[in-house]
Amino acid sequence: MMGLSEEFPLFPSGRERYAPFDSPRGSPLPDERQEEIPEFINQLLDDDQPTHSSFTAPQTPNTNAEQKELVFTKRETMTPYRDNRHASTSFVPKTQRFLHVKPGDQVQQQFGTFQSYTDVGDMTKMENIDDNEFLKMCCDQFGCRCLQKKLEDDDDDAIDEIYERMLPIMNNLIADQFGNYLCQKLIEVVDDEQRLDILKCVSNNIGIISKNIHGTRSVQKMINCATTKAEIDELILSLSPHIVDLVFDGNGNHVIQECLKTFSKEQNKFIFDGILGDSFVEICEHKHGCCVVQRCIDFGNRGQLNKLVDKVISNTLEIITDPYGNYVVQYILKVDVDHVCMDVTKIILDDLIVLSTQKFSSNVIEQLVMSDEVGVKELMFDKFLQYKDVERLLQGSFSNYVIQTCLENSSREYHVKLSNWILPHIDSIKNISYYKKIQTKLLFEPKSSHFM
Repeated sequence: MMGLSEEFPLFPSGRERYAPFDSPRGSPLPDERQEEIPEFINQLLDDDQPTHSSFTAPQTPNTNAEQKELVFTKRETMTPYRDNRHASTSFVPKTQRFLHVKPGDQVQQQFGTFQSYTDVGDMTKMENIDDNEFLKMCCDQFGCRCLQKKLEDDDDDAIDEIYERMLPIMNNLIADQFGNYLCQKLIEVVDDEQRLDILKCVSNNIGIISKNIHGTRSVQKMINCATTKAEIDELILSLSPHIVDLVFDGNGNHVIQECLKTFSKEQNKFIFDGILGDSFVEICEHKHGCCVVQRCIDFGNRGQLNKLVDKVISNTLEIITDPYGNYVVQYILKVDVDHVCMDVTKIILDDLIVLSTQKFSSNVIEQLVMSDEVGVKELMFDKFLQYKDVERLLQGSFSNYVIQTCLENSSREYHVKLSNWILPHIDSIKNISYYKKIQTKLLFEPKSSHFM
């Protein structure tokens, strides 16, 4: 095979001695691959310092040329509600030109109906806007912003005018992508009587609206702004049939949580009544439902809290192994209710070993071991010490953490008992990553003879 040095001899410094270009075709390529060279290439080869560029070959951009200043030009306003300038250029790589961008026909058609109203703030011109055009205006990104600004001016006449125009179409606007912001602003600025009329207007559809990603914000705003008994009663009446349905919904559950945070404990009775019904277990095992139950624990009065805790305890064995339900059980262990930890321990004691080996229930077992109740710890430690298959617990992916927690939270007396229970089987986990952790905790000596 011919080497590169033989195929293409080294180029000497003088151009006249470039042997590879001395062939008639002016190319170093083998004859079978050579083609006719365009005339402008021959011109380049013949001129040491070309002084012209009359041939029609593509020109290489001058990378050293200074970049021209980017010029902003006014573009035709897309809607009458957006009175500002837009750059008509977009940036592309440094050596290339800037490309002009113009509004498309579709945008022009979409907003063309508003071209005659350049000053929406003038309420006399609003009177000339028909109902269909006003609806489009409320659902337009810039139209609704202009109306919101008008509502912020604290002009009672303007507020009343916009309120009267919006009330008949409230159900169309309240769940709209842009209209919902206008509804929220209106709810903030109207008086109590007008706000009550808005509530009554949407009450029949409040379940559907609450589950809408935009509508849920408007409903939460109603809850947050409700100040009179009539408004709160109307909200409770309209939301009561939808409690369970809203708890399961990704948007609707926030409406329920807003009620819990805003209304009084007595007013929230309708939420507890809905949750403590036949769907309680299903709610606890739902990713949104378990959060609502925890908020109920936070905001309930003593009577509501006791009922809720009793309901959780009675269903502990069913929900403790669930990915979400176990969080509810853990949550009640931290509330200020007497004997909660002991009541839960007594229910799970017969299944303690099995529950310690499972992913979600083992979290609850660890919480019980870390509790401050001595009686709870003694019951659980004694149950573990009766179990003979210690290697199963030591080798378990989740139960080994339970054993470590027991060693960390035991009294001196029980630490000795647990150590003697574990040590004969410690070699079974020598090749497992957490072996050293357990070994360290076995050597740990509690400072007190009492529980940690």
